[in-house]
Amino acid sequence: MDSPLTPTSSAAAEDQRKRDIAEAESALRGGALSPEKTYALAERLKNANEFGYARKLFGQIRSKGDYLGLSKSPIKVGQRHALCTYKDPDLQAADRFKRALEILDEVDTLKLTEQDRPKTGEIAARQETLGLRGSIYNRRWQVEGNRVDLERSLACYYEGYELGLEHDQGYTGINAAYVLDLLARENASGMGKMSGDLAVVHEQWSRAYDIRQTLAKLLPTLPAFKGNEWLLKEWWFYSTRAEAHFGLGEYDQALAVLREYNDAVGLEHGEPPLKRVSAWEFESTITQLASLAQLQADLAELLESNNEWKGRWPYPAAELRERARRTLGEYLGRMAPGVERAFGGKLGLALSGGGFRASLFHLGVLAYLAERDVLRRVEVLSCVSGGSIIGAHFYLELKHLLETRTDNEITRQDYVELVRRLEQDFLRGIETNIRCQVFSSIWTNLRTFFQPGYTPTRRLGELYEARLYSRVPDERGGKPRYLRDLFIQPKDEVSDFKTKYDNWRRAARVPMLVLNATTMNTGHNWQFTASWMGEPPSSLDAEIEGNYRLRRMYHFESPRLKDKWRNRLLQPFAPPDYQRFRLGDAVAASSSVPGLFEPLVLPDLYDDKTVRLADGGVYDNQGVSSLLEQDCNVMIVSDASGQMAAQDHPSGGRLGVPLRSFSVSMARVRQSQYQELEARLRSGLLKGLMFLHLKKDP
Repeated sequence: MDSPLTPTSSAAAEDQRKRDIAEAESALRGGALSPEKTYALAERLKNANEFGYARKLFGQIRSKGDYLGLSKSPIKVGQRHALCTYKDPDLQAADRFKRALEILDEVDTLKLTEQDRPKTGEIAARQETLGLRGSIYNRRWQVEGNRVDLERSLACYYEGYELGLEHDQGYTGINAAYVLDLLARENASGMGKMSGDLAVVHEQWSRAYDIRQTLAKLLPTLPAFKGNEWLLKEWWFYSTRAEAHFGLGEYDQALAVLREYNDAVGLEHGEPPLKRVSAWEFESTITQLASLAQLQADLAELLESNNEWKGRWPYPAAELRERARRTLGEYLGRMAPGVERAFGGKLGLALSGGGFRASLFHLGVLAYLAERDVLRRVEVLSCVSGGSIIGAHFYLELKHLLETRTDNEITRQDYVELVRRLEQDFLRGIETNIRCQVFSSIWTNLRTFFQPGYTPTRRLGELYEARLYSRVPDERGGKPRYLRDLFIQPKDEVSDFKTKYDNWRRAARVPMLVLNATTMNTGHNWQFTASWMGEPPSSLDAEIEGNYRLRRMYHFESPRLKDKWRNRLLQPFAPPDYQRFRLGDAVAASSSVPGLFEPLVLPDLYDDKTVRLADGGVYDNQGVSSLLEQDCNVMIVSDASGQMAAQDHPSGGRLGVPLRSFSVSMARVRQSQYQELEARLRSGLLKGLMFLHLKKDP
C-alpha cells in the first residue's frame, strides 16, 4: 500500500513539532514570548496533538491576563484552553472534563469588547462555547456511560444550532443530529410495548432528519456570502456537508461533496487529502461517517419489525451498511482497509496473569485468533504477569514481520506461521525451567548478595531475554532489549508512523504493547510501553482516594533537558539511567508474584521516592483497564486466571483464612470487571466483546 504522505512533508512536520516543543519548554520556564507568539505556538502544538503543551501555554496567557497585542479575545483563549484541557491524555479523565467545564464557566462571564466584537461576534463566540460543552459532555458519556451527559450534550448542541448555522457553519447542528440518533437508539433498545416509547424515538429521529435536510440545503450557499470565501478550502466545512448527506442516506451526494474538496484544493479524486488535512482530522471524519451509518443501521434493525416504521428508512439496515461501506471504500481508494476499522472499531487484546499456565493458555488463544485472521486487527496488546511473558514474545515476532513485509504482502498464513514458531520457541525456552534458574546459580546468588539493586527479579528479567526473546529472528539474538527500541516501523510507512493516527488505514495493524505492573507506593496500575513508564491518568479517581499519581516518565533522551528541575517541570523525561530500560525488567516486574519474587525497585526515578513494582495481577489481573484507557471499543479478553473453586470445608487457620480472603477479593474484582464490560456492551460504548477463560470454549 502506498503511503498517503511523502517522507519529505512528513519529516518536515515532525521537525516543526520538535522545534515547537523546544520553544514551548522555554516559554513555560519564563522565556520572553509575546502573547501573540505564545498563542500561535499553542495553536501549532494543538494541531500537532500536543495538547499538554498547548494547554499550559493557553493557561499561561490567561493566568498573566496580558492580551496586549493579541488579535484573539480572552473568550477565544479561554475556549482553546478548555479544548486542550479536555483532550489532554495526561490528565485523569474525570478531572480533565471537570476542569474544562470550569474554564468554560469562566469564559461565560466574559464580554466581548467593542474592539473584539467585529472580529469574533457574540453569537459565534456563544456557539463555540456551546459546541465545546456538547463535546465534553459527549466524551464524558463515552467514558463513564452516564445517559444524563448525553442529554446535556444534546441540549448544548441544539441551543447552538438554534442560534443559526451561518455563524458556526453547521458545527453544532450536525453534532445535535448525531446525538439525537444516539438517544433514539438508546430509547429503541429499551423500548417497551407502550406507544409513548415509540413516539419519543420517532420525535428524536425526525428532528435529526430535519436538521440534516436543513444543513444539506443551506450550507452550500454560505461561501457565496461576502467574507465567507475561505470556506471553499476548509476540510471540516466539506466534511460537515458530507455528514449531512450521509445521515440522510444520500451516499452519492456525500461522495460528491468529499471529491468537491479535492477539486477545490487541486487534488486528484482518488488522492486522500492528507497533504492538506492532518491525519487525525481525516481519520476522525471517516470514523464519524462510518459510526453514523452503523448507528442508523442499528436503529433501523431495532425498529424494522414495527409496521409504523416501514418506509421511513431509505434502505433496510443490511443495505444501509453495505452502501455506506461501498461509498467510503470508493472514496478512500488505496486506503480502503480503513473502512473496516471505521466500521469494526478499535480492537484490543488482553492477556491475563496466571503464571506460565496463563502463557500456555494464551498461546492457544493466539492460534485461534490467527486461524480466523483476527490478529491483524489488534491495535492494543495489554499484558499482565504470565500474559506479559508470552505477550512480549509475540510482540517481538510481530515486530519482525511488520518491518520485513509490506502491508499488501502480509497474509493470514503469516500470522498462523508466526504463532506456530512462537509456540515452538516458547516451549523450548520454558523447558529450561527459567524460574528455577533464578536461584540455582551460585554466581548469581553471590551477585545478588554483593551488588545492590541486583535482585532475583532482575535476574528473572535477564533470563526472559536470554531463554525466550533471543530466539526471535531479528538479528538481535542475546543482545539486551530496551523498551524504547520496541517501536514498530512498518516496511512501507513513513519514518514518523504513529499507531494512534495512522493505524486505521492499514490492513495489518501495528499494536501498542502495554505491560502492566502494580505500584506498591500508591496501589495504582503501572504501565510499561515503548514511550513511557508510569501510572496512567485513569488509575486515579480523586473522588474516592487521595493518593498521588506517579506520572508517566518518557524514555527518550533530550539534550535540551540537562537539569533535574526542568526535567520534572515540563515534559517528564526519565533520568538518564532509566532512559534505556530493559524489556526483561519490565516483564519481570509484571510477573513478580508476591511472596515468590520481591518487587522490582526503581530508586531515584522520582524525587524523594523509591518505587516498588509488584505483579500486575494485584491491580488488574485481566488487563482490561489499559484497553479502556486506550479507547478500545472492541475487546478480546483471554482470562487464564485461576478461578476460585467452592470449598465444602474452608480452612480456619491463620494462613488459610488470609489466602482464601485474597482469592475472594480477586474473584470479586474479576466479576466486577466483566459486569462493567457487559454494561458497556449493552449501552453501545463497546461494539464487541469476547471473554475467554479456562472453563469456557471459544
